[in-house]
Amino acid sequence: MSSPRVCYVERMDRGVRVRRARFVGFRADDEWTPAPGAPGADAVAEAAGRATQLATWIRDRLAGSKSASLDVLCIDADAAACTWIAAPSYETPVVEAVLRQRVASGGELDGSQPSAISTLASVLGDRAEVSVQPIAEAARVRRRSAIAGMKGGGAPNGSPASVRVPVMAVPDASVRLLTDELDRLGVTVRTAMSIWHAAALAWDAGWSRIEREGVTDDRVVSESAPTQATILVDGDSGRLLWVWSRGGLLVAAGSMLVPTESDGERSVPRVGVEHASRLATEFLSWGVQTGASPARTIVVTPESETVSEFGHALTRAMPGTTVDVAVDADPIGATMRRVAERVDGREPDAMDPRSALISLGARPSRSHRSMYRWAAGAVLLLAACVGAAGWRVREAASDLRDATRRVRASASEAVARVRPAISGSPFMAAELETELVGARRQSMPPDAFQPARPILRELDGLSFLLSLPTLTLDDIELTPANGRVTFFVPDTAMAQEIEAACREIEGLSISWKAEIRTIEGSAERRVRCTLTGVWPARTASAGGGP
Repeated sequence: MSSPRVCYVERMDRGVRVRRARFVGFRADDEWTPAPGAPGADAVAEAAGRATQLATWIRDRLAGSKSASLDVLCIDADAAACTWIAAPSYETPVVEAVLRQRVASGGELDGSQPSAISTLASVLGDRAEVSVQPIAEAARVRRRSAIAGMKGGGAPNGSPASVRVPVMAVPDASVRLLTDELDRLGVTVRTAMSIWHAAALAWDAGWSRIEREGVTDDRVVSESAPTQATILVDGDSGRLLWVWSRGGLLVAAGSMLVPTESDGERSVPRVGVEHASRLATEFLSWGVQTGASPARTIVVTPESETVSEFGHALTRAMPGTTVDVAVDADPIGATMRRVAERVDGREPDAMDPRSALISLGARPSRSHRSMYRWAAGAVLLLAACVGAAGWRVREAASDLRDATRRVRASASEAVARVRPAISGSPFMAAELETELVGARRQSMPPDAFQPARPILRELDGLSFLLSLPTLTLDDIELTPANGRVTFFVPDTAMAQEIEAACREIEGLSISWKAEIRTIEGSAERRVRCTLTGVWPARTASAGGGP
């Protein structure tokens, strides 16, 4: 297996154009800068050209590996912002709609972080090239929403209770161009993340325990892993980047500009007491929202005259936090190397907003387009099959209509020879049937008619039994096929006597059988009796009606 490959992309002009890129692995650390473009070139064309150049450069770096895949594509925090807002749900479309509404109205009526809202107002607007994603743990937000609902924390107008959701907004149009160009060149990006995600993954000490013990449940991680703060002081971009993480997963993040000085080769950042105070204020604000505070803070910064002063000031501002300062001339490069080490054998979850940028990782690729092409081909093939089947059905229907016309013409000719008057009638078949029935009746002998059933005589014989004062008649039905009589009597013995009498009374043709059932009710209707029977078979010498 080849060593993991990480590409870090630096941008400028608020994330619109790629400024520089670094390709980092166990044994590689290459740097790319774009070729100078023509003066006055269109900004969109220039951004697309730089994306093409960088994609080609990355493909060339991967040419000698076993698989044409980039393990991690990491982008800087240029023009990115992280804030918390109040939203009715943690779902990304809902959070994005609420955030854009806050930006459009220019207000923070729900108490959202004012400075971050102002920052997002300059980043978002109506631009579609900015990706917004909540970074809160979904299950945790669900529990907080449920608790708020049980405590009656819903809105007065009956709307769902709001929850505090950390949100990250990253301008990524240039990186989308890059990922699309990499896909066109056959290079797969396994995971896309921001420098904040990378810092959480690289420097969180809780990640090592989780990797060693094999803990994968989010609930266990959130309850057992401590919160850690990581601070990267990047002299090249002049930014101080900070991130809160738990078990290597992002919790909150932010950045601030710091002054820099050039030492001839690199830009050296100057961080001091004022930056420590601002950082402590942001930490306090986020601690109120998340209900947690970092137990340990790691500062990765280049060597400068103010590093010691910054560390002591940070320790005084956060007395309950252990502050460790690691001096490294290249904090970003050290972070990328540690990311390469940690993704070796354990790939981050590209669909978890706490470890990756979902919108970049979920962009349609060649496999998606291939799937769409195959699906379109299958639909076309199915349409062709349905068309062929329809054509066959149409031909069969045409043949059937021709055969019907021939049969109708032949029948009309045959009828015209015996009944010319009805041969052209549209109701020729019905008129012939009527004449046929009449002819059959005229030719039928008198003894062929079956005599009617003696229903009235049967009813007259039953009336003798049904007139008893203790008997309550419920239903009587006599048809040419069978008979059924239902009545109620006080006891079973009387029902049995009536059944026996049916076999002895003269004039009854049906052989009656009784079904006796005791039911709940009054004393006079305690027993229900149902007499059923069929008429005897007809004979040629059977008598007429009553």
